[in-house]
Amino acid sequence: MTDRLDNTFNLKHRLVGAIVLIGLAVILLPRVLTGTDPIMDRSLRYDSSSSSAIKPSDILAEKLEEYSEGGDSENINSEVVGTNTIIEIEPLLERNDLEDISSSKASRYTSGDLPEYTNPEIKSPVSEAVVTGWISQVGVFENKENATKLILELENDGISGQSETVVINGRTVTRVWVGPFSRKEDALREGTKAMLRSNTPPVIKKWP
Repeated sequence: MTDRLDNTFNLKHRLVGAIVLIGLAVILLPRVLTGTDPIMDRSLRYDSSSSSAIKPSDILAEKLEEYSEGGDSENINSEVVGTNTIIEIEPLLERNDLEDISSSKASRYTSGDLPEYTNPEIKSPVSEAVVTGWISQVGVFENKENATKLILELENDGISGQSETVVINGRTVTRVWVGPFSRKEDALREGTKAMLRSNTPPVIKKWP
């Protein structure tokens, strides 16, 4: 009976001793191999005058505060905070620099550099050198003012109109025509275009 109690007591002591040895090995082995304390968090650094840990967020706030207080912005291009954290800080542009940039862009385009827009004048294929050819009569008016109005409307469409006063059946009228053209096809085409203004089918005649 006494031997059984001694065996139980020795077994408990052995288990306790084994647990203590394993704990010491876990604590001391990393320090012996790497020279660092496994309990301390590597991401934290300690102030020599205080036992409180300084976190990466505190470092970032400190750097930003130094930058906002007028630090050298040209030397602060990048700050590494903690592990795998990079904060890029770009130098700010002054208000004068922004005004210089806007004024330089505006100076590229001045009124003198812009090309002047000119409305191209469209003219019908009428040649003053045509001695003989074809004309297209587009209207006959007893009121000369109506004839003048039609000529102005044709000019706005790029068609050169002419007028002459003739006597038909004892009445004096004003005849409006376009031309002359060297080809009959040109006279017919321009007369058809003029019909949009005169509402009168063109009459093709020999010139002169």
